[in-house]
Amino acid sequence: MQTKWNWDHESHHPHQCLYSKKYELCYIPIPKVASSSIKNALQWKDYNDFDDIKYNIKNFIVVLRDPIERWESAMNMFIRDDYYKSDEHTEQYSYFLQNVPFNKILFFYLTPTILQDISTYFNIPMNTNITLNASKKAIKILDRSIIEKTYATDIKFMNAINFVNI
Repeated sequence: MQTKWNWDHESHHPHQCLYSKKYELCYIPIPKVASSSIKNALQWKDYNDFDDIKYNIKNFIVVLRDPIERWESAMNMFIRDDYYKSDEHTEQYSYFLQNVPFNKILFFYLTPTILQDISTYFNIPMNTNITLNASKKAIKILDRSIIEKTYATDIKFMNAINFVNI
């Protein structure tokens, strides 16, 4: 049975993906890494648990950003939306990449041109005119070393990645 994800719901789960049978690609959304903008730009309609996809998947698209900037973005969202809790927006990357075949992941680093980067690399149509969500910052981390301890695993992980677009 395929799981259909409700993208209007604020939850993000491991194995959640946006799939294109035509391009044999699966986009793994990670919160606070332009996931809403990328989802809107791709305009693919098939939301699934990637374990349930019965078609060939050539590659998984995963976009990452500096873990400290991601945490800072989540804290600003919590303050802006009066949403004080720890949830999937602050989970480590490994939470979202559980059981994803690592040899099929193509990592992209979040840059202002991420939509164009994905579209160009895979030669797929995307609405690249979408503006990435960037809200005003209520806070700016003053001492990165405090948060770096919490995200040491993500930082080590990212330092070992060869990103497609940088």
